[in-house]
Amino acid sequence: MATSIDSTFSLIKNKFTIECLSENQKKSIQAVLDKKDVFICTKTGSGKSLSYESVPVIVSDPVCVLIIAPLNSIMDEQKKKLEGFGFRCAVIHSGQEDIDVKAVKFIFTSPEIAVGDTKLRKQFYTTEFKETLKLIVVDEAHTVLQWGESHEGNDPFREYFSRIGELRSVFLNVPVMALTATASPLKRKRIMKSLCLNDCVTILDSPDRTNIKISTAKISNISKAQDYFTPLLDDVETQKTQLSENTYFLYID
Repeated sequence: MATSIDSTFSLIKNKFTIECLSENQKKSIQAVLDKKDVFICTKTGSGKSLSYESVPVIVSDPVCVLIIAPLNSIMDEQKKKLEGFGFRCAVIHSGQEDIDVKAVKFIFTSPEIAVGDTKLRKQFYTTEFKETLKLIVVDEAHTVLQWGESHEGNDPFREYFSRIGELRSVFLNVPVMALTATASPLKRKRIMKSLCLNDCVTILDSPDRTNIKISTAKISNISKAQDYFTPLLDDVETQKTQLSENTYFLYID
């Protein structure tokens, strides 16, 4: 007999036409259902975004997810993808835009708009929005430190990245999900503190990429370099059509 969580996973697989969920995806989705903060640090291509994309499928209406992203191109790409699955989305590049929270499932915007724009903040304070918002997502969360903090005496590149945590004071009971593929243990701790993550579920995987190999060779005489590299270059020449799978980077010091 299928359990309730198995049925939930089946709904997600059917909606997004995928055969199975990874253990990390299952863990993050369970955390969302438990209304817990989540920090996901897994490699690129591991399916992190499904953790928030599935929210309208598994949470009863009214439901909306707010995604804070660093680049317009990321927002536009995600919007196009989700609309392909039948979800209504909004990308807010200016706080002058009104939001019909009952009509959209996903709202994409920047920290400058989400935190710094007065008009949008007023919409955030409405009872309707607070009741509808079920999850706040910080995509590319390493930018909280990389762009939000000062480095070597220079002003922050984009200060509002370090102020995203202020949203916790507006949405006291809304969990926050942080996504990144690049964060050391120390940086993860600092990002969590900046975002005010509490009792956080942390999901990690190894950054090792099995399709990447590093080989080194010491050549005593530069004249022998050609003998060493010629077979590699010949291999590249014969596999031109497969370079997306077999690519060499040659560095000579």
